[in-house]
Amino acid sequence: VVGDVRAKINDRLEAAIPKVKEYQDVANVVAKKQAELDVRRKIAEDDIDAAAEEEIKYLSGLVGRKQTELKEQLTAVAAARSKQLFANSPDCLSNIVEFSQKLVEHGSDFD
Repeated sequence: VVGDVRAKINDRLEAAIPKVKEYQDVANVVAKKQAELDVRRKIAEDDIDAAAEEEIKYLSGLVGRKQTELKEQLTAVAAARSKQLFANSPDCLSNIVEFSQKLVEHGSDFD
């Protein structure tokens, strides 16, 4: 009886060995494909990071140039406004009035 059971077990084991080998081969292929996928994913991530860095540099350059342009415009506007304000300031007006008075009083001296 024990001998018959052993014989049946051995027969089934021998029949199962090719299937086990087949499954091991499939598992090895899957592991290899997973490793390839991981490598490709890492390469793609590195490419994405590099492209993003390039885009960040480009956009930072654009922003920096626009910032400089706006500051230059601000300086020009502020200078023009300052000039306008000085022209209308009491000191400037009093100088004009004083000059005009002297011109009227001493007209011949300026000829």
